[in-house]
Amino acid sequence: MTDLQATAAQYRREAHRDYARSRADAKRAAYWYQAARGTETTARWLSGRPDMWEEDFTPATVGARARCWRQVADIFLRGSFRAMESARFHNDLAASYDEMSARYARDWL
Repeated sequence: MTDLQATAAQYRREAHRDYARSRADAKRAAYWYQAARGTETTARWLSGRPDMWEEDFTPATVGARARCWRQVADIFLRGSFRAMESARFHNDLAASYDEMSARYARDWL
């Protein structure tokens, strides 16, 4: 294995780690979006039931909690996109190093 091939393999490993990080962040985002959706449903239900309101359990407070969950999900989703871009970048670098390795191998033959 030449230095160029080793470098390409290293970039592929880095891309694999980035893809795994992207998938994990996407799963976390989906979880928090689901939590926000459930909390929004509770807020809508609660708005029609004023007899169920308590000090910390009103449509406004539950709605604020849902917005918080949505913001958390947005953070994970942005992280997922960044990790995917990084994986694409590392894959492109690996392809570039593979191409250079093949070119140098042809030149030496």
